[in-house]
Amino acid sequence: MVDPAQSGPHAEHGPATDVVDLGTFRAAPSAEPDPRAAFRALPEPVDPADMVAVSDTDPPPDPTMGRDSDHEYMLRYI
Repeated sequence: MVDPAQSGPHAEHGPATDVVDLGTFRAAPSAEPDPRAAFRALPEPVDPADMVAVSDTDPPPDPTMGRDSDHEYMLRYI
């Protein structure tokens, strides 16, 4: 059986010894504030009864634009 550490394109260099444990890596402290700090505390919840529409809404446009598509299909293809 072939040893996995001794196979592959770098087998002549021996087993990989330059593996870095990223779990213990700590970033150096910086002078800039952490951008994630703004999201650590959430704002107070809003009661749904206090939510009000701030602008009037219009109904969506008619996708058939007032035409009967079944009638037009019948006239064209039947």
